[in-house]
Amino acid sequence: MEHRVQNLIIGGGLAGCWAAQNLRTFDTESSTAIVCGEPHPPYDRPPISKNLLTNPDMTADDCYSKFDDYYPKNNIQLLMGQPVTSLDTGARSARLANGDTIAFAKALLATGARARPLSVPGSSRPGVWTLRTVDDGLGLREALAAANTVAICGAGFIGMEVAGGLAGRGKRVTVIEPSPAPWGRLAGAAIGGYLASLLSSNGIEALFGDEPAAFDGATENGAVTHVRTKGGKRIEAEVVLAAVGATLNLDLAVGAGLAKDGDDGVTVDQSLQTRVPGIFVAGDIALYPDQALQRTVRHEHFLNAKWQGQTAGANMAGQNQPFRRVPYFFSDLFDVHAALRGDPGYAAGAIVTGDLHGGEFTELRHSGDGTLVAGLVVSHDGDRMDAIADALERQIEQRVNIAARSAEIAAPGFDVVSLG
Repeated sequence: MEHRVQNLIIGGGLAGCWAAQNLRTFDTESSTAIVCGEPHPPYDRPPISKNLLTNPDMTADDCYSKFDDYYPKNNIQLLMGQPVTSLDTGARSARLANGDTIAFAKALLATGARARPLSVPGSSRPGVWTLRTVDDGLGLREALAAANTVAICGAGFIGMEVAGGLAGRGKRVTVIEPSPAPWGRLAGAAIGGYLASLLSSNGIEALFGDEPAAFDGATENGAVTHVRTKGGKRIEAEVVLAAVGATLNLDLAVGAGLAKDGDDGVTVDQSLQTRVPGIFVAGDIALYPDQALQRTVRHEHFLNAKWQGQTAGANMAGQNQPFRRVPYFFSDLFDVHAALRGDPGYAAGAIVTGDLHGGEFTELRHSGDGTLVAGLVVSHDGDRMDAIADALERQIEQRVNIAARSAEIAAPGFDVVSLG
């Protein structure tokens, strides 16, 4: 069967949802379809690690980005459970897994990423999980209900959030992380040490500088019962979560000639359009020119997907808006809140200001020439965190030089909001 639409959105995540919404803001008439590979309408991922695992009353519907009637009311067709398997940008045609085709005038690729499994012996045992989709969350929650011991492989954002939530509900949690401290790719040594102390003070055992060697089991169905590490530890675990990052869903883009094998995303211009006119990209897979950082970057953050979806949708409707946003990520850990602005991946140095031991501080990261490129705020007060994060956004856009003011910034009582 052949379908025909003017606007085809490939990917049922947050970027696709917000693209459709903003497209409708500027174009109320054109036919639009969202193809969702999963059997769900677009949904938000943060609630999966923050709430779904620990709230038995929460359902998949609670994660959905829109109420069910939003799509028919706005003349947006949803095709669920049928991923796009091939895309011909010249013929403007997409083929679905069931053999149907969709002819389109403009398209958005928002295919996102999938959880990266651990390639160690026993990874396929019952009880070894990854966490990416809402169905992952529902299945893992059911497994956790009957478990007392949990091993979490990875101390990034997801691993830390899940560890905190489960420890607060009486589970015996062990975190295994190859880096010397949590958030190893994003936080400096000072913050890493603070986060490690949070784990310990909340009863969580952490093995840093170690990683799993095998998942073993002794039950009748072969389910995991413990983890052996490369450092020689044996960790009891009725449930294991592999939270070791994600793999980009680039197969469709590669097959369409928009990317090559081994690329770190799909290159787009400032309007999020590819080299093929009328073909846009948003979310995890978009490699875009960041005006504040003056680099081509890619981000796998919740708000990045939302913001890029909004821009792509507007531009599909002919608005020609540039995408200009300072990256923003947030997390809740035990009783503290954390927000990251900018991109610490380009940092050459760091300055910490505030009360590190009291959990009220900011780590400022700068490039080799001293320019502020990222700031990580930690606070018990969500409003205070938001105010500092907003100030950091302005300061990163202004390309404030902080290296020459390091002594002033590190002094007690320095107000980060006044930095710019």
